[in-house]
Amino acid sequence: MAKQSFADIFEQWERMQEEEASRKAAQRKRNKQESKDNKTIKNNNSSVRIDQSFGDIYSRWEQTHDEDEALSKRARTPSEKTTSEISINAVRRMDAQDELDLHEMKLEAAVQATREFLDASYRHGLRKVRIITGKGLHSKGGEAVLRPAVLEECRNHPNVREVTVPKAAEGGSGALTVIFKMH
Repeated sequence: MAKQSFADIFEQWERMQEEEASRKAAQRKRNKQESKDNKTIKNNNSSVRIDQSFGDIYSRWEQTHDEDEALSKRARTPSEKTTSEISINAVRRMDAQDELDLHEMKLEAAVQATREFLDASYRHGLRKVRIITGKGLHSKGGEAVLRPAVLEECRNHPNVREVTVPKAAEGGSGALTVIFKMH
């Protein structure tokens, strides 16, 4: 067997690559033509011809279904959410409906004010409120006193669904956002 040069081996490899690419292109062309010839989409339940108009499909549906019955059934079905039943994601996005500022308050007074504010807010049907605790930068030792106690009071309140830290524009780490449970 004669020794082949690198150039010969490379040319042979290139020809093989071109033949493979040509074969794949021909297969793609055959597949495309077959899909044009066969204008049917198949799924698990049935097949639908894609050259049908909406009118054709609707007429076929009308033959097997009673439109008036379907519409009246839909009208009788209660909507998934009533207007008073807002999704939790919508409540999270909405602005706080009321606010309590605890700046300059002593610990016991702040906890009592928080409890009363939460009770009154829930009684009045509010869904989201903000409590401003401050960051505690002016506390003795530079450690927050109000925030941990108020956070604990909120978490233990029977009508509170969740307590979060609001965005910086809404008070950030110096405030708490409270979302109430549904009535």
